[in-house]
Amino acid sequence: MAGNPFATLIDNLTYSSTGNQLQTISDIQQNSDGYPYTATPKRITYDPNGNMTSMADKGISAINYNYLNLPVTISSSQGNTNYIYRADGVKLKKTYGTAVTAYLDGFQYENNLLQFIPTVEGYYDFIKNAYIYNYTDHLGNVRLSYYKNSAGALTIDTESNYYPFGLEHTDYNNLVGNSKYNYKYNGKELQETGMYDYGARMYMPDIGRWGVVDPLAEAMRRHSPYNYAFNNPIMFIDPDGMAPAYNWDTGKYMDGDKEVSFDQAVAYYDQGGDPPGKTNDRRQVQSHLECQKKNHSLN
Repeated sequence: MAGNPFATLIDNLTYSSTGNQLQTISDIQQNSDGYPYTATPKRITYDPNGNMTSMADKGISAINYNYLNLPVTISSSQGNTNYIYRADGVKLKKTYGTAVTAYLDGFQYENNLLQFIPTVEGYYDFIKNAYIYNYTDHLGNVRLSYYKNSAGALTIDTESNYYPFGLEHTDYNNLVGNSKYNYKYNGKELQETGMYDYGARMYMPDIGRWGVVDPLAEAMRRHSPYNYAFNNPIMFIDPDGMAPAYNWDTGKYMDGDKEVSFDQAVAYYDQGGDPPGKTNDRRQVQSHLECQKKNHSLN
């Protein structure tokens, strides 16, 4: 079957920055699948905390934040989004238009109707009344979702493929599955704004940057507080906006409350990261890691 032998160029972006803050984005490739083309790029604005408050190129006119620097309202030409959180920042509810999404420890409702609950292998879809199995790659990206239909046959529910920084491929991602299940790149939930919710911050896959400052920016002083995964998304992920660290009490390497491997911790400190929340400086951590490299022991 004959086809187009040439790839389609989606974006050709030029960034203009002041310090670490992105000011304007120019795209000479007039392709609507990536960053929106505008003849005259609009200026991105920020509040005193470094949180992005508007992105006119995308039709986002205002973003208001709470004391945790989490977005409470996002005003957009496509519709307004409102969020409610617990005191510790865990998302409880999202309102977009007439749709009200409630989050309850993995159980997800829309307009009081239970949509799905997560499982180890994927999720149970209450609309299809079926177990959906997710095939993920080494970065946690959901690449393929499938289930057994009423006839017992394997059925593909969703297919997703991504560029390294998370923008989805076009033209052959035709299967959409349950439209309420939007956990895709890194297994994070895609928002109506086109951003991914990582918990501590919102991420923009079309430009490979966060909209707010890294909560642990002081621990990674050699890197921009807005870049994603040290600008190396093939090797690194950002599970929740935190950073890998060594737990001196347990003798384990941790990322938030998740244990990470010795090699992941070594790679993190080789990138210039510092241990957050500890008085021990980077030299002590590196000395410890050098000792561990010799015997590969965590004890």
